[in-house]
Amino acid sequence: MSNRASWYRQLMAAAACSTLLGVAAQAATFAALGDLPGNRPRRSWSPQDVSADGRVVVGWPLSGADSPFRWTPESGAQPIGGLARPAASRATGVSDDGNVIVGYETDTPRAFLWTAASGAVYLPALAPDGVGAKAWGVSADGRTVVGSVDNQPAAWIDGQLQMLALPPTGFTIGAAWEASDDGRVIVGGGFNGVRWVDGVAE
Repeated sequence: MSNRASWYRQLMAAAACSTLLGVAAQAATFAALGDLPGNRPRRSWSPQDVSADGRVVVGWPLSGADSPFRWTPESGAQPIGGLARPAASRATGVSDDGNVIVGYETDTPRAFLWTAASGAVYLPALAPDGVGAKAWGVSADGRTVVGSVDNQPAAWIDGQLQMLALPPTGFTIGAAWEASDDGRVIVGGGFNGVRWVDGVAE
């Protein structure tokens, strides 16, 4: 290949890359989530998680006077209904399809799971009233919720509590933070990280 032909091909390749980068730059967009209900300013937001397609965002207001929210482009930010104490609650995770939301009450912690069909359902804990539980994340299909009960890592599979055993040394308190898409693998821990597979720590 001649130097001229090589130079021409390099020039065309550079032009193609420039065009692709330009298209990518044009495709990227930024959109503010808007205000909370009652025209509360967006600076009060604390978004925590997003659905797989990016169309559902969940979190809680920093003002401490509003319910945790579920945001979509169509509806904007809407309070999560059915909570016993909305102003003391936080939404921390959402399933891939955006239909399952998890979170917890802050002062006397109780974990909840929310769906549009059932509203908020409080998840069981070791105490009969559910106090002591926090939900931090949820699997893609919404069936496995992870968090803590009495400062120990825990999971709820189809609503049933499963305490996650810690390794025998090096751990005193902890929580489960995230689950794989199918819920079989959970990560979290105490002062060190732990990976559970089918409920067994590795």
